[in-house]
Amino acid sequence: MASWQKDARLVKLIQKLVSKQGDNIGCGMIPPTGGHSGIDHTYRRIAALFYWKGLKEVVADYVKKCAICQKNKYDSAAYPGLLKPLNTPVTALSSISMDFIEGLPKSKGDTVIWVVDRLTKYAHFLAISHPYSVADIAKMFMKQIFKLHGASVLIHLLIGPNSFLMSSRPGGRLFTLLLKTTPYEALYGQPHPLHFSYVPGDSELPEVDRGMVTREFKLQLLKYHLDRSQQRMKMQSNKRRTDRQFSVGDWVYLKIQPHRQVTMVAHHFSKLSSKYYSPYMVIQKVGLVTYKLSLPVDLLLHPTFHVSVLKPCFAVPAQISHPPVLNISSPYCPKSVKILDRRMVQKGNKVVVQLLIQWEHLDEAQATWEDANALRV
Repeated sequence: MASWQKDARLVKLIQKLVSKQGDNIGCGMIPPTGGHSGIDHTYRRIAALFYWKGLKEVVADYVKKCAICQKNKYDSAAYPGLLKPLNTPVTALSSISMDFIEGLPKSKGDTVIWVVDRLTKYAHFLAISHPYSVADIAKMFMKQIFKLHGASVLIHLLIGPNSFLMSSRPGGRLFTLLLKTTPYEALYGQPHPLHFSYVPGDSELPEVDRGMVTREFKLQLLKYHLDRSQQRMKMQSNKRRTDRQFSVGDWVYLKIQPHRQVTMVAHHFSKLSSKYYSPYMVIQKVGLVTYKLSLPVDLLLHPTFHVSVLKPCFAVPAQISHPPVLNISSPYCPKSVKILDRRMVQKGNKVVVQLLIQWEHLDEAQATWEDANALRV
């Protein structure tokens, strides 16, 4: 038995200090002089007053579970979520990608719909102007794309810079790197997606057989270069990323930008508000890097998020505070009650249908004319 263990008063004091380790660490980090300044600074402040075996590990665990630090400090880890390239298309026009280029001069449409075949990089550029709806996009797709190439098996909508990289823009030196040929030759040198692959010797004419064999060779060459470029992009991108995964039932903090989220209460210094909110529980893993959270109904956010805006919660706080949201019944977020009238007006070179809308908690005299297409969205 050690000498200090024989002293009952000393043993009682040590036990009291051990039982209040969390309080001692909190005194070194929570007050204004501590300032939630991280693991190293808090450890030095505590070590100047107390010390016990494993002090640094205890301080690190305390800081990691601090709700204030988790909500207000940025995530110092590498970008969460590994790059997941799309599967290489089997044939031409079996998989296409779509994107919208907006903010152009208003001559014959301020928006361009960009449709690209992912295998051959053959592109169509369709002009359209606001306002437009999903039905308008579908009609234009049927009129300009479907009548020429038929129905594609997969359509990918580009969202974010990562999908833009994996789709590859149709221009510049990228054609030489990926295709080793021109888009026109790559597209029309291949059979229709519904055709079967050609087997050498099926044709009795040597010229036809050689031509079909050449086209099959070009198809395999396209797949090879496209797959190699995707793997190279994946390898280079994942060097600066971290693989972050969650399971159903885990609690995570959600990153929201108050100065961009219109359903949240405005603040004069919104950029200085908390970087993360909640935590919320993961209720479903939707994809490889997307998760569905259990959000309150009044938050008016889609519950599915990319892993890059989620941060693990190591200790669920006793009281969970949700982001301040606007009162939906307030004049800032009115609800439409009924349509009082309709009219057609000229906007530029187009005729637009407008509706006279009466809003909730407002009389008919305060009704406003709104574009019908905007209300559908």
